[in-house]
Amino acid sequence: MNEQLISFDVAKLAKEVGFNWLCLYHYHKEKLYPNWIENGSSTDVEFEADVEDLLEDYNDKNLIGDYCSVPTQAMLQKWLRDIHGIAVHISTDITLSWTYTIQSLHPQATYTGPTITSGEVFSTYEESLEKGLYRALKLINNEN
Repeated sequence: MNEQLISFDVAKLAKEVGFNWLCLYHYHKEKLYPNWIENGSSTDVEFEADVEDLLEDYNDKNLIGDYCSVPTQAMLQKWLRDIHGIAVHISTDITLSWTYTIQSLHPQATYTGPTITSGEVFSTYEESLEKGLYRALKLINNEN
């Protein structure tokens, strides 16, 4: 199973609100690139110490050009929980329609407003999660 990477728009917003974890991929002007080269070609590898040493922070504010790091949806979801105290939950019903819910996990969370439930339904888990991540990042952006 491959982890779903976030879209360029979500990656740009994540960069704006301070996402700075090392990732296996980055966007440059909306084009996706791997962050490592092994024997002249990119490979699918897991996060390991030797690979992590090869990665760069493409969300570094000093990096010139239109770059941004590209986490997986799961990584960004964890970052929102761990760093901002915001949970993005995905649920479904018997019609296999997917929705997201965003909630604050504690009083010190970046967003402490009411729980938000998506007003629309999505055809896939990944689409619902992508929209929920984007909305959670917008909440952080508005709080800052």
